[in-house]
Amino acid sequence: MKLNGFLLSLCLVLFPPILYGIEPNNVLDLLLDHEKLPRVLNSDDIPSLRPEDPQPLFAPQGDFNKDGQDDIAISGLYDLPDGGPRYFLLVATELKDPHRYQKLYFIEVKEPVYIHAPGTTGQGDPGDQAFSISFCANCGEGQDFYWNKGTRRFDLRPWTIKIKRIKKSIGLARPIPPEDIDKAIQIVSELPDIQQFTSEVKKRGGALGVRVNVPETRSPKNRFQVNIYEKSPEKEILYDSILVDVKKMKALKRLHKTKAKKER
Repeated sequence: MKLNGFLLSLCLVLFPPILYGIEPNNVLDLLLDHEKLPRVLNSDDIPSLRPEDPQPLFAPQGDFNKDGQDDIAISGLYDLPDGGPRYFLLVATELKDPHRYQKLYFIEVKEPVYIHAPGTTGQGDPGDQAFSISFCANCGEGQDFYWNKGTRRFDLRPWTIKIKRIKKSIGLARPIPPEDIDKAIQIVSELPDIQQFTSEVKKRGGALGVRVNVPETRSPKNRFQVNIYEKSPEKEILYDSILVDVKKMKALKRLHKTKAKKER
């Protein structure tokens, strides 16, 4: 697909390092023991799932520790566990050098780790955590991860037993084709206020960011969520989160700005 001048500038000049996010396999290669053959946990590795189209489990990305750098949570396993635990959870942060990463949290366990996005684990989910985990696909026991600025570690808060929290389906990281990413960004880049925001940030020498995600597990394949934000040394400042339809080539809903208005 041929991109217009504004879109080329948006993609190639302003935020090429973050367009496609962090590659999980690069993180595993750099931070874990190669001899154990670590890899991302796949839905085909779990007998209760076994989909026709195996996919990696949900690996959320975002600024979990609010330092302005992208982070990622990865559920994985060792193909050669060497007699120890086979599964692991790794949370890593991307350093300013995009080819380097640092561990924020790491644990090896005997069972697969299921990672859940905020607000997706049922009644009682607070929705303000970095992410949640559980060790079973459909149960009410798990932990919410919150970053503690004082200790520079994650606080793990058990799910409240009195409130029912059941994950009814496992979130799989549906791959986003590059052409759909281009279309999603093109739709957003043509919105007048996005062009104005981009221009203002560029004039003051700021750093822009864009992230294209699948909005939810059962969302139509032609719909994506585009986050436009400004990066600072301290944190990621979200301007808006926009739901788009790449088949109809249109923006469907302004998620963040609508929420902000309701809160006011």
